[in-house]
Amino acid sequence: PWSPAYKHACSTLEYWLKRRSYVNKDYRNVRYLIVLQNKLNLIYNATLSKQDIESEISKAYKVRKQCKLYAESLSLEYRTQLALAKEAAGELKAAVYLRNINHIEALRRIFRNIRHMEDKVKGGSTTKVTTTDNGIISEHTDREPIEKLFVDENVRK
Repeated sequence: PWSPAYKHACSTLEYWLKRRSYVNKDYRNVRYLIVLQNKLNLIYNATLSKQDIESEISKAYKVRKQCKLYAESLSLEYRTQLALAKEAAGELKAAVYLRNINHIEALRRIFRNIRHMEDKVKGGSTTKVTTTDNGIISEHTDREPIEKLFVDENVRK
């Protein structure tokens, strides 16, 4: 689920987690903390204790969870209304369409999680390239070979 409120909740949580690691002297990128702080319109308070930061983290987790549940609810409501509209238009039955679209959404979520675990999180990036050499089809999924193939193709052009 994505919405501006959910993104804000995730950014807030990220800020407080990084702030905790900064207080614990694990995180050194102060510039990024300042950027997040400015984006979220937070005022830096140097007097916060570790307990205060922990309470802010737990609040941020709760807000993120609520936003996610709300976004999922809205998504399901939208898909249901779309299915009913398609049924009213005579295209297909609402239950069939809803089952199909929910299955597609579940697959999308699974593959998004897999991309995240494989650290392929940049938008618009290519995750698989298929090449044919002398009738032999090969798939490339690692980043370095894909980049090399792109460079070779651009040089060839």
